[in-house]
Amino acid sequence: MSISGTHLLDERWQFSAEKKGLSISLCGLKNSCQIQHVAIATVLKHMKCFLKLHVCWNRFAVWCALLIVGLSCYQAASRPMGPWRDSPRNVILIIGDGMGLAQLSAAAYSQKRSMHWESMPVVGFIKTHAADNLITDSAAGATAFACGCKTYNNAIGMDSLGRACTNLFELLEQRGSCTGVIATAALTHATPAAFLAHQPHRTRYYAIAKDIVHSGVDFLVGGGLQYFTEREDGQNLKDSLRHQGVKVCTYEDGGLSWALMRKAHRFAWFAARNHPSAAELGRSYLASAVSLGARFLARCAGDRGFMLMVEGSQIDWGGHANDLHFILREIQDLDRAIGAALAFAQADGHTLVIVTADHETGGMSIPPPSRKRRIAEAFSTNSHTATMVPVFAYGPGAEQFGGIYDNTALQHKIAHLLGL
Repeated sequence: MSISGTHLLDERWQFSAEKKGLSISLCGLKNSCQIQHVAIATVLKHMKCFLKLHVCWNRFAVWCALLIVGLSCYQAASRPMGPWRDSPRNVILIIGDGMGLAQLSAAAYSQKRSMHWESMPVVGFIKTHAADNLITDSAAGATAFACGCKTYNNAIGMDSLGRACTNLFELLEQRGSCTGVIATAALTHATPAAFLAHQPHRTRYYAIAKDIVHSGVDFLVGGGLQYFTEREDGQNLKDSLRHQGVKVCTYEDGGLSWALMRKAHRFAWFAARNHPSAAELGRSYLASAVSLGARFLARCAGDRGFMLMVEGSQIDWGGHANDLHFILREIQDLDRAIGAALAFAQADGHTLVIVTADHETGGMSIPPPSRKRRIAEAFSTNSHTATMVPVFAYGPGAEQFGGIYDNTALQHKIAHLLGL
C-alpha cells in the first residue's frame, strides 16, 4: 500500500433508469453498510424486474427497492463489531512535544516540499486536559498515552490517586515483546520517563533513572547520562545496565551507528550529559535513531512485535520561548524521523505509525500578513494551552485513530490493536 494512498475512501454504486420521465437512483456507502456483492446483485435484479411493471407501479418499486437496501444496511450495522480487520505487529508512536496545529501549519507553509506527516491517510484530534487542570503538562499528557488514565500535572506513570499505573511497555514486556525509547531531551525528562518510570513528580530525575534501569526496555537513545553516573548515592547505573546485558555507549564513543549495536541484545546510547543540543546547533541523530531503532527492535522481537516511542522533545522549548525559527527547525528534524518511520512501516507491512503531540505550547497563530515561506507568527502565552492537537496514523489499524477523543483513548486503541 502506498503511503500517499488511502483505504478509507467510500465507494458508491449507482443504478439509474428512466421510464416515461421517471428517474430512479440508488446510492449507498459500501464501508458503512458493508453490503455483500451478492446482495447488491440481488437488489439490482429485483429493481430491474420492478421497472418492467406498468408505470403505475414505478413509485411502489422504488420504495420496495430502497426498503431492501435499508434492511441490508441495518442488519450489517447492527452486527457486533468483531476483531479489527487489520492488526499491527509493531507500533511506532511519535510525539512532538508542544506541537500544535499552528506549529504544523507554519512548518508546512514554510517548505517547498510536502512534509511526511501530510501523506498519512488518517487524521484525528486529541483532547489533552489533565485530571486536575484543563491545561496539561508533559508528564500528565505522556502518562495518559502510556497508561491510559488521566492524572495530575507533574505525575510520572502514576494515576490521579498517586498509585503506579501499568504502562504499555510493561504489558508488552510481560508477553515477550521488545520496547524502545528515543528522545531529543534527557531520557529522564517527562515524556520518555512516563513510559519507563513511576514517580510522583517529574523532577525526581535520579529516581527516574533508577526506574529506567529496572524497566526492562530494550533500546534507549537520548540524553541524561549524568543522572545515571553522577549520583549522590554513589551508584553507577551505567554499570547496572551493563550487568543486565545492555550494551551502553555514549557520545564519547562516537556517533550512533549499526556497528555499535549490531551484536547487542539490548542497547543504550547516551547523546549528552544532560540535554542534547538543539537541531539548529547541529543535533542530527533523530531520523537515523528511528531507522536503526526499528531495525534493532524488529530483530529483537521477531513475531512477538515491538513498540518504539519517539519524542521530538525540543519543539516545546521553542514554544515556551515564542521562537518560531527554533520551532520550525525542530519540526523539520522530527519530520525526517517520521519519514524514516514511514519508510520502515511501508517496507515491513506490519507496523502502525502514529504521530501526535502531548499538548500545544505558546498559543501560536498565523495572522496576516503571513504568506507562504514568510510566516508572521503570533503567540498568546509562553506556556501550554488546552487546544486539541492532531493525530496522524498510517499502517494496519490506522483507521481506529480518526475522530476526536481523549488522550487516554490513544493508549486504549494501541492496547486493543496489539491484543494487550
